[in-house]
Amino acid sequence: SLRRNLIDTEFQLKVALENLGENHPEVRRLKAGVDELKDKLNDALEGLKLGIKADYEVALARFKALDDELEEIRRTDIASQRDTYLPFERAERNLLIQQEILAALRARVAQEGIKMEIPRTPVEIISPAETPAQGRFVKPNILLNILLSVVLGLGLGIGLAYFIEYLDTSVKTVDDVERYLGLPVVGVIPQKVRSLYEEGPESPHAEAYRVLRTNMLFARRSGKGGSAYSVVSGGVGEGKSTTMFNLAYVCAQLGDRVLIIDSDLRRPVQHTFLDMSNRQGLTNVLLGDLTLEDAIKATSIPNLHFLPSGKLPRNTVGILEGQRLREIAEYAKERYDYVFFDSPPIVGVSDASIISSEMDGVLLVVQYRKYPRNMSTRAKRMLQNASATILGVVLNNINILRDDYYYYYHSYYTGQGEDEEQSSDTRAPAGRKPEKQEVF
Repeated sequence: SLRRNLIDTEFQLKVALENLGENHPEVRRLKAGVDELKDKLNDALEGLKLGIKADYEVALARFKALDDELEEIRRTDIASQRDTYLPFERAERNLLIQQEILAALRARVAQEGIKMEIPRTPVEIISPAETPAQGRFVKPNILLNILLSVVLGLGLGIGLAYFIEYLDTSVKTVDDVERYLGLPVVGVIPQKVRSLYEEGPESPHAEAYRVLRTNMLFARRSGKGGSAYSVVSGGVGEGKSTTMFNLAYVCAQLGDRVLIIDSDLRRPVQHTFLDMSNRQGLTNVLLGDLTLEDAIKATSIPNLHFLPSGKLPRNTVGILEGQRLREIAEYAKERYDYVFFDSPPIVGVSDASIISSEMDGVLLVVQYRKYPRNMSTRAKRMLQNASATILGVVLNNINILRDDYYYYYHSYYTGQGEDEEQSSDTRAPAGRKPEKQEVF
């Protein structure tokens, strides 16, 4: 009733405020009525709260009293039942113990019965053993076994060696190059050859590169001016960069004006042989940032000049363009007797084909017993597709001291100086090979 009266009075006050002012007697009366009704409503609510709280406390007290009474009844009932069921629990426990004893006794009886059925002596002697006669002893034939082992070991070893040699499809001899590639061998380079600039001008390996230079001249006879050559290989690590540098070094030693151009833009190594900077070079010339005259550097080796590869800019595709490369080669041939381009491996990289197509001659480097013959055959086919002039093959990394096929090269170069000093009376007998040396 108070809530309803309060709502009606507030509505009348709202209507009065729309028509009358704040200080009008009717508005004041209605406001006083609203305040009075709110006070009465709050008093009534407080009375209700107190009444409900009193009822709650009475009910809680009754609940606690009943709960205590129930707990007391439960304890009493448990105590009475424990005395009643105690004999049953004891009897049940004794029954379980007796059953376990009975099972153990039955197992023991069964075990004793099995023992009674088994005979006391399980071993029965059929006939006594006799000592064999002296002639009946058996022993291995040591000599026969050794002979069989040697024969079988040699046979299996030789068969395995021939089988491995049969599976090895790499290039091993000059005949393999001429048979499968159809190209002449213009040079045979021994094993473990380093840079001649590092080994010195009197290096024993220099003679192999002098022979390569002579054969190269016979294979390619240029007219007026110099000649541009490219040294390529089918795969990575066949020694093309070292071969090209040592060939250029030998040509410079013989008085030729030589220019080395490192056109392997992805993995340049020529600057490491000369211990020079590779910051600027061929890439700057191709991009027009530098002239060819400014990019070519003089080296500490007489008659030898060097054009580094330079840093390859990022996102630069097709920087090696045929026309620009041809102009560089023509300019260099007018000023140098030999221009050597170190190109990347031709298999998998298009730069080598572009470079080879603009050269006067191309040398294909094949490493001894490294890649299958198909790799070299594919390299030759790619050079032919690029219309390159292949002068021949350089067989690299030959182990002359172990391979009898190349014994002639080894004995010829090591014994050439000695043969000039020896007379015909002191030469080795016919049919006998000269003693092997440690240098090529």
